[in-house]
Amino acid sequence: MLFCVPICVSEKLPLFQLPKLKNCAGKTVIVTDSIELAAANAEDDSAIWTTWIGGLQWSNWDVLREAAEVLLLVTNHSGKGLPEAYLEIDRLKRYLKDDIELENLGALQLAVEYSDGEPYAIQRSFRALSLAEFEQMVEKAHEALQPASPFWLDGQASSSQESAGNTTAELLATKLEPYPYLVRNFVVRDSVTLLHAAKGIGKSMLAYSIAVAVAADKQIDLCPGMWWVTPKKGHKVLYLDFENSKSQIANRLSKICQAYWGKEGDSAKRNLAIKNGNELPAENYAMPEHHATVLRWLEDAEHELSGHIDLIVLDPYSRFVNSQENTRTVADFTALCRKITERGTAILIVHHSNAEGDVRGFREKRDQVCCAVSLLREDGAAARDLDEALLTVHWESLREPDYSPDQQIRFIDGRWLPAGVDDVTQLREENFKLIVAKYRKIGFTDKDIQTMLAVSNGSFYAKMKE
Repeated sequence: MLFCVPICVSEKLPLFQLPKLKNCAGKTVIVTDSIELAAANAEDDSAIWTTWIGGLQWSNWDVLREAAEVLLLVTNHSGKGLPEAYLEIDRLKRYLKDDIELENLGALQLAVEYSDGEPYAIQRSFRALSLAEFEQMVEKAHEALQPASPFWLDGQASSSQESAGNTTAELLATKLEPYPYLVRNFVVRDSVTLLHAAKGIGKSMLAYSIAVAVAADKQIDLCPGMWWVTPKKGHKVLYLDFENSKSQIANRLSKICQAYWGKEGDSAKRNLAIKNGNELPAENYAMPEHHATVLRWLEDAEHELSGHIDLIVLDPYSRFVNSQENTRTVADFTALCRKITERGTAILIVHHSNAEGDVRGFREKRDQVCCAVSLLREDGAAARDLDEALLTVHWESLREPDYSPDQQIRFIDGRWLPAGVDDVTQLREENFKLIVAKYRKIGFTDKDIQTMLAVSNGSFYAKMKE
C-alpha cells in the first residue's frame, strides 16, 4: 500500500482514518505506532484503529477527545522487543496525558513472535492495562534493558570506556540515559563546568558551596526550591585553592559546612580534601611537564580520602596557569582536562569575567565545557558583604537542550537561598512540575527524572498530583 501525507501549512497533520475518527464519540480508539498494523485492522468494527504520521507534536490529536476510551497498543514489531515497545508507547502516553491533556487513556499489551519472517500473536500475552499497571510495566522494561556492567566498574564506566567499539547502529539504538549529575545543572560526572564572575562577586563562595554539597553524607538542595540537588551522596572532592591561605579557607568553610552538613557533618569531612595557596607553587600547570603533578595530587587525595575523587575544583583558572595563557596554554589545558575526565572525575573551573561580562582570556577554552554559568551583581559592582548581595545565576550553556532561566539568589548564614521568595515550599512544587515537563519533552522517562531529582517513585507521583 502507498499512503499519501497531505501538506499542511497552517494545521497539524491528521491522524490515520480521520473520517472514522470524526465520528468516534462513544467508541473505542486503539492507537498504534505502526501504520501497517493500523491499516491491517482498518475494517475492524469493534474499534477504530489509528496512528500518527510524523512527530507527535505535528499531529492533530483533538479528534480523540470524543472517544469513549483511547487504548495505546504495546506490541513488538519491526525487529524491536517488547521492552523497547513499552518505552516508545510510554513517550506517547506522557505526551497525550501532559500536553494534550487526554484523560480517557488505557493500554493493551500483545507480544508477537516471528516464524519464517511472518508475525503471529502470542495469545496468552494479551492484557488490558490501567495507567498504573502500564507504568509498572514501563519500570520493568527499564530494568530489562539495563545493561550489565563489569563488576570492577560498579556501574560507573567512563564515557570513553562505554563508547569503545560501538558501531553507528549500536550508538543510534542506545536509549537516552539520565544525566549523571553530581549537582543538578552545575556539575556532571566526568565533564567540565566553567563558573565565572567579576572579582568579589562571590564565585568562590558558590564553588565552595558546590564542593560541600557534593561531599555531604546526605542529599543536598544547594538552593532550596531550585532543585539544584545532589542525586547521590558522599562523593569525594579535591579543591585546589590557589588564592587563599589555610586560615582564610577555614573561615570561608565554617559557615558553609555548618549550614549544609549540620551537626552530623563529621563523616562528610572525610570526603573533602583542600590544597591551599601556600601548598601550591606558582607554575603553569597546564604545561604538559606539570600534568603528572596534578594527577599525583588526585592520587594523593584518593589515598587521603580512601576513595575515587569525583570532583576537582580549580580556583581560579588564572592562578592555575600562572597568568600565562596563550593559544598553546589553552590546548595544553584542554589535554589535561581530558586526562582528568577520562578517569571519571568532573572538573569545576572558577574563573574571572572581563569588563564585558564574558570569560577573561581566550574563548577556545570553552569548547570543552559541558556547562558554563556566570554570576552577576544587579549593580555590576563587587559586594563588600556577600550576605547583602543580590546575585543572578546566568546559564550560558548547559548539558540540557533547554537552558535554565536566570535565577536570583542570596547568601545568608552560610547557604544559598532564592531571592524574593516568601514560600520556598510553593516554589519547590512549582519548579518540580516545570522541570518534569521539560525532561519529559526531551524524552526522559519518569524513572530517569526520579534519578536526576533524587526523589522516590512514590514521592514523585505524589508531587505530580499536588
